[in-house]
This record gives sequence, C-alpha cells and structure tokens, in this order.
Amino acid sequence: MHRCKPSHVNAHRLPVEWLVLPDDDTVLVGDNQGIEVRSLLADHTRMAFQVDGHHHDSHGVSFDGKMVASGGTRTGNSASGMKVTVWNWQTGTAIRVFSWPECCNTMLAFHPDNRTLAAKIGTGPFKVLLWDIQTGAIVSTVDSGYGDLAFAPDGQLLVSDDAEAVLWNLQTGECVRHFPAPR
Repeated sequence: MHRCKPSHVNAHRLPVEWLVLPDDDTVLVGDNQGIEVRSLLADHTRMAFQVDGHHHDSHGVSFDGKMVASGGTRTGNSASGMKVTVWNWQTGTAIRVFSWPECCNTMLAFHPDNRTLAAKIGTGPFKVLLWDIQTGAIVSTVDSGYGDLAFAPDGQLLVSDDAEAVLWNLQTGECVRHFPAPR
C-alpha cells in the first residue's frame, strides 16, 4: 500500500472544494478562487483560470467530458443571487453564464444530451431550473427538496433528493415516485 503525502502546501489558496476526472489523464481541481487543469500522469498544472467574485462550490461535468459547470453565490453577498458558469475546461473559456436572483444551495447536473444543465437553487422551497446551454433559456422548472441531482441515462427522468429521493418525469414535470431514505 502506498501512502500519499502532500508534495507542498500553498497557504495562499483555499482548500479544494471539488474534483472532476473528465478523461484518463486529467483532473480538474476547483476551489472558490479558480479551477486548475492538472495532469494525472505528470506532476504539472496544464492551465489555471480564475472564477469571478462568486463562490464556485458546486460542480458538474458533461457526459461527453468536454464541459464543466461551476456555481454558487456571490462572495460575501448571498442576497445578490447565484451564478453558474459552463466552461470548456480544455481552453478555460466560459461557454455560458447563468444568473438567478435567488441564492444558495446550488447543485448541478448535465443532461445526457450535453445541451441542458440542471441547477437546484433556493433556500427552501427549492426548485430545479433546466437551462438550455446554447441559448441560455430556462426550458423547464421542477419543485424540489435540498440535495443532489441526477439524470437517468435516457434523459427522460430526473431524480432529486431531500429526506427521500423523488423521481420526476421531465416531459410532464410530474412526480413519478418517492423513494424513502434507507433505514
């Protein structure tokens, strides 16, 4: 068994908030200040890009591995709402920026078609916004509880969680089923 020790500590950076593995040789490391694209096989950072004045404490990666979404509330001012940015992680370019006047508890998930992003927002009651990445338009909303999001592989169903998992039909917007939490 190998033991890992940090190779160095950078006191000027915040702790890692999230990690994404979009391919076999890359790890995206995110915190509230930026995103670094690091090689898994070599000890170097390929690219780093800064995020603006928002806490980017939520993330999602597209099914094709080409985009990453990060989002959260404006630094020091949750009353200003939330912001989600969809990035081309290979170039560091923002593809689309979504804003919403309400804040907090952003959870993100890409639809399997890679054209739609789900964002759970609010402080209660919560809702899920489904955004078209190309146009920026909200294509649907679903009421939801606090917690994670996941799409079915065919993209027809969305599951969200709170005290129990809730399965939503995205064509009708209706709740299909509740799954109680394990005991």
